[in-house]
Amino acid sequence: MNKRCASLGGLLESSGNDLYRSDELVLADLNKLKTQYEDTEAVGGQAKAK
Repeated sequence: MNKRCASLGGLLESSGNDLYRSDELVLADLNKLKTQYEDTEAVGGQAKAK
């Protein structure tokens, strides 16, 4: 989980610092992270039915 948060945090920080980057480039980087952690369960486990 630490690695996942650090990756996302680094991406968000760099996208804020690099304002010259287009939204498409930032979205592409987010999609790469999504693919990398696709098989990792969400924090907190499964949602309970109400």
